[in-house]
This record gives sequence, C-alpha cells and structure tokens, in this order.
Amino acid sequence: MRITLEKNGMKKTVKTGFSWKHLFFGVFYTLYKGDTNGAIKQLIISCATFGVALLFFPFTYNKAHLKRLLHDGWKPATEAGKTYCQLKTGYQN
Repeated sequence: MRITLEKNGMKKTVKTGFSWKHLFFGVFYTLYKGDTNGAIKQLIISCATFGVALLFFPFTYNKAHLKRLLHDGWKPATEAGKTYCQLKTGYQN
C-alpha cells in the first residue's frame, strides 16, 4: 500500500509494509531517502547487535519512516491514508 502525504503544497508518496530495498541496500537506502537520523540510529543498533538487527529493519523501516514524516508535519492527503495512519501509527489530526 502507498500513502500520499502533503505539506506546504508538496506531495510525497510513502510505501507501507516490508521494505525490499532496505533488505538489499540497508543503511544506504535510508541515507538515499534523506533520513539521516534514522540511518544513524540503525548504525548504532546494528553495531550493538553485531549486525543481527539488519535482518529486522526491513520489516519496520517503512512504518518508522512514515511516523517520522508525520511527526515532521506531513499530513495524509486522502481519507484512506488518514485512516491507515490512525490505525498503524496512532496519528491524531
């Protein structure tokens, strides 16, 4: 599923669920998306767990990225997106 978010007239599409790109590219994909804070957190956690956490990040990355965007002021553009965000991330409008 994809959710369209908007902020100040700009639109951004965010995928939900499992991240295949994150599975193959890891932290580099996070940096490519411009999520520097997420990349730093992933590097620290990966080092602390000797890389085992890299197997779990593809399952959680898209949801965490969506939460960070919502926290930064992006809002769902559609009613279906708003409902999804409320159910999965606890988004409150």
